[in-house]
Amino acid sequence: MKHIPSTLLLTALAGLAQLARADDAPFLNADPASVLGKGEMAVQSLNGVTHVDVGVTATNFFSQAEFDYGITDKLQLATSVIYHWARVRELGEPAESADFVGVEGELVWKLLDANDDLVGLALAGTTTIAPDYRGAVLRALFTKYVSGFENVLNIGFADRWLKLPLAGWIPFSDITINYGIAHPLNEHWQIGAEFNSEFVFDGLWTSGNTHNGFGTFYVGPVAQYECKSVTVSVIALTEIPASFGSDVQHGLTPNADRWRIAIRLVHNL
Repeated sequence: MKHIPSTLLLTALAGLAQLARADDAPFLNADPASVLGKGEMAVQSLNGVTHVDVGVTATNFFSQAEFDYGITDKLQLATSVIYHWARVRELGEPAESADFVGVEGELVWKLLDANDDLVGLALAGTTTIAPDYRGAVLRALFTKYVSGFENVLNIGFADRWLKLPLAGWIPFSDITINYGIAHPLNEHWQIGAEFNSEFVFDGLWTSGNTHNGFGTFYVGPVAQYECKSVTVSVIALTEIPASFGSDVQHGLTPNADRWRIAIRLVHNL
């Protein structure tokens, strides 16, 4: 991995580990508290681009190919291959490119069913491994149906280690709070909105030694089309000028994504 601004990498990785899906809801980083049934399988492809124009100018491409399998009616396994590419240009410097390739495994355990209980609840544990990166994420997934609207809330805690040139392995952590709401228009279409909040810190939250944190927020529309066993989702999120932390410029986090656009294809086997 070539050297690119560390803040850019941290914010990209904070979103990266949230890509594994519990099912085919239309959100990018908010997974419903549901799993596939026993023996059911699905394959997914998620591709997107992001752009940075605060602090540096950068274009990022991310892709994930995933396989989901229902171990039981309450336990789901997901395995995936992740690719992330960035082209960065700092003021007065030549453009640099860097890529990130890794594998990810996720286990989702459904505790409460949104259709039978007051609220749906599941726990998801994710591990990501790459030559220059390690990550472990634990998330609580909530789902609540109200007047035909699906409300999804995820709260995640992550410890990560990033290997930088000369500096070696750098520990950092993040807390994410992501919310999505969607409503079906008919048997094929549903639309909604998604809100993401990401809080990144130096140090590991499990050790209680976090510091120098900054927060970044995103919001935008989502749409999904479903036909038989295939769903296609489109998500467009933009950064809200309400960031906090050091070097914030006009409410925006330096080197963070200014916007994110993604397309996700799911095929139930």
